[in-house]
Amino acid sequence: MKNTKNKFYIAIGSLILIILASIFISWQILFAQFSEAKNEYIAQVKTLEEIEKKTDLRNELKRELEEAGEDINIIQSAFLAEEDKLDFIQQLEELAVLTQNEYNIGGVREITNPKGKPIELEFNIELTGTFQNIIRFMQQLHQEPYLINISQYSFAPVEDGIQANLTFKVYFK
Repeated sequence: MKNTKNKFYIAIGSLILIILASIFISWQILFAQFSEAKNEYIAQVKTLEEIEKKTDLRNELKRELEEAGEDINIIQSAFLAEEDKLDFIQQLEELAVLTQNEYNIGGVREITNPKGKPIELEFNIELTGTFQNIIRFMQQLHQEPYLINISQYSFAPVEDGIQANLTFKVYFK
């Protein structure tokens, strides 16, 4: 009877052990699937976050480009169109007369880039008049709608007042 009792306990123990082993193995398989699903979910969340960041960056870039597009017209207007260079020279002469200065345009030089496209127009102009009139000329020149860079200037007294020599550049579009 002891032997039968031992066999019974061994059978029950074996059955419990098999059930526990089955539960453990099932749990491991199920846990592995959950772990794999969790990792896939995390990867998808990261991908979604990256997409949202890229979308935000794209929208920000689009907004900045629209703002730059508005500013580009203002910037472009600061440069002289190549076909307007003769009109600019005429305006320069009229400006000298308007400010009551005698003028002599000593030289106009077109500076080009390596491809031969004009990038700036350099002027050497001599003005004779009163100091106030020469300053008025320079102020009016400064108020022209173009980007102008006065690179050299000098003043010298003469019989009729002051003689000013100016070298400046106007930049092309």
